[in-house]
Amino acid sequence: MPSKIVPGIGISAEWDEGENGWGPGMDENLTRLSALTQISVPSVSSGLSNDGGVQIAPASHSNAGQVAVRKDDGWWFYQPFSGMSAWVRDVSAWFVYDGSVWRREASAAYVISPIVTASRMLTEAEFSVGATIEVSSANDVTLTVPAPGTTPAQMGASVARRPVSVIRTGTGQVSVAAAAGSTLLGAENAFSAREVGSAMVIVPLSGDRYLIGGDVA
Repeated sequence: MPSKIVPGIGISAEWDEGENGWGPGMDENLTRLSALTQISVPSVSSGLSNDGGVQIAPASHSNAGQVAVRKDDGWWFYQPFSGMSAWVRDVSAWFVYDGSVWRREASAAYVISPIVTASRMLTEAEFSVGATIEVSSANDVTLTVPAPGTTPAQMGASVARRPVSVIRTGTGQVSVAAAAGSTLLGAENAFSAREVGSAMVIVPLSGDRYLIGGDVA
């Protein structure tokens, strides 16, 4: 009787007693258990190293995002599942695979993005960590929330989208706009920081609805 795949990391099981040919399947099982149990990797951005142990292929690799292990003079790769987590040693932080890329898991600490001086789109990475964004420019700046995505907000999940804070420190106006398909909500439709020193928060209510609050006008 052929083996069955057990849900989870894809381990094979339930060979018939005395069945031949189970060796390769068991070798794969042990590799998966060794590589994926309490996974810890050196980096999510560095290139693969022959002596690096369990690793994650960087974005530049043809198997980007996959778990990688050097085995028998070749590479063994595993496609992670959505919600899988790994400890990344070079930044001392947990990362979660969201179905397409590894994202740093938000913690009690908050993340400050580089100072913004020109209009741009807000990124999913900023929503995943609940970033604080300082905008300092003599010119008007517009921050645009993304178009609707395929992943809805997940209450209590480590990959949920979190509110983003925006602080105006320059003389130019700072406003929030919505990409096509998304909607902004706010009291009196006020979506701009009132003055220098004003702070506002962008709260993702769903994949396409955002509440703008704070010191706005």
